[in-house]
Amino acid sequence: MININFVFDKIENGDPVENIVPCKTQYEETWSYFNPWFGENYLIKDIIKYNNDIDLKYNINFITTKDLVNKNYRGYKNFYIIRLPDELFFSMWPVAYIPRSIVNEINSGNVTLIIANFFGHPLFVPELITCKLTLRNLKEHLYLNKIHNLNYVKIWIGCEQDTMASWSVGITQEFAVDRLSHQYGAEFGPTNFIGLPEVLGVNIYEKCIIPRLQDIDVNPINEYVEHKDKSHVFLFMNRSPRFHRYLMFKILEQLKTLDYALYSSMSYSMSDSAVLSVMPEYIDYLEQLKISSNVKFNELHDYLINNPNMPDRELPNDDLRDFTGIVVSQSLQNFKNTYFSVITETGTLSEKTFKTIFYGHPFIIVGYPGRLAALKSLGYKTFDCVFDESYDQMDYHSIEKYMCIAEQIQYFCTDEGKQKFIDKMPEIEEVIRHNRNLFLTKDHYEIWAKL
Repeated sequence: MININFVFDKIENGDPVENIVPCKTQYEETWSYFNPWFGENYLIKDIIKYNNDIDLKYNINFITTKDLVNKNYRGYKNFYIIRLPDELFFSMWPVAYIPRSIVNEINSGNVTLIIANFFGHPLFVPELITCKLTLRNLKEHLYLNKIHNLNYVKIWIGCEQDTMASWSVGITQEFAVDRLSHQYGAEFGPTNFIGLPEVLGVNIYEKCIIPRLQDIDVNPINEYVEHKDKSHVFLFMNRSPRFHRYLMFKILEQLKTLDYALYSSMSYSMSDSAVLSVMPEYIDYLEQLKISSNVKFNELHDYLINNPNMPDRELPNDDLRDFTGIVVSQSLQNFKNTYFSVITETGTLSEKTFKTIFYGHPFIIVGYPGRLAALKSLGYKTFDCVFDESYDQMDYHSIEKYMCIAEQIQYFCTDEGKQKFIDKMPEIEEVIRHNRNLFLTKDHYEIWAKL
């Protein structure tokens, strides 16, 4: 039995606010009893649900700061969690206001401080707000609040292995310097820090959607494999406007492959200033395509100029969302009637990828480099038995990446390509069964046990 205590304090205007311990029954009935941070209720509900489901492995307790300090909880795993949203993560300001009683417990090794940005990546502005500045702010706030046992300080970022590695390098570099700036009036001199903060790269999407997906009593893999007469080649979901989705959509449209797809898209005009404000890359890419020496790029430029807008197309989905508001359930017919999914990830691996794994569907991921490598680091397999996955290492902004993916999709829309996919089905089936089984059986909460 692993005993875990969570302490959630709010810090408002520099003053710690005594926390309220969530009662499981109350929390299921209403959110008004406990709201440590606006919009972060999913984390507490996630932990509570997990405790209800698997009581034999973890004994999870929600306690107050006073409980932790005044009662003998030594020997337990104690976590004092500060959550910072993307736009405030770089400041690290609440670290300077952690109560003295908690600081003493951290320095004594009885409490682990977790500074968390659970979803996505911190909001950085090049040359202004950077990883380096964030870590400098962390260092100085730790120093000012006399937190010196850094072995019990963790930074939790909703990211993957590559991002975690860059943060770890940054920490090593920043904390190797023994002096502090005058920014906060800190005196020059030795910092007497012990150890280094650890960066936790935790894919929160993989963890947070598993409780709801486990409630869906289906195993669609048999239907997918046995359904030979598929109506379309690929599944392509694009309801929210993002430029990488727009670009992928338009290239596939130009190649006349969308007739072979079950797809969704949202109607919008590229002359709309509101659309351009969320897709500022559009104008830059047009110029790149226009001046390129690559004939295919020039042709794409002309196509975008003459066909700039997106159509409106919906696909049926089951109306089920998890507690983050994310749609986790999809129509089984969409998966059964297509050979593979084209997933347009925005940044980190998200529910788009993990629900595809749950439903047992092969996939290509359009997104930042290393997304397939990140999946492999989690124990999943990908589909190099049928796809050329060299695209995974190509730059997110390179048109070559989109062309590489689009031309593969175009090939699989031919009779030869479909037959190749069918011939590879035994290998594909092995991969989708492995991935689904891993997703359903792995301990997505092992982070707490490791800590």
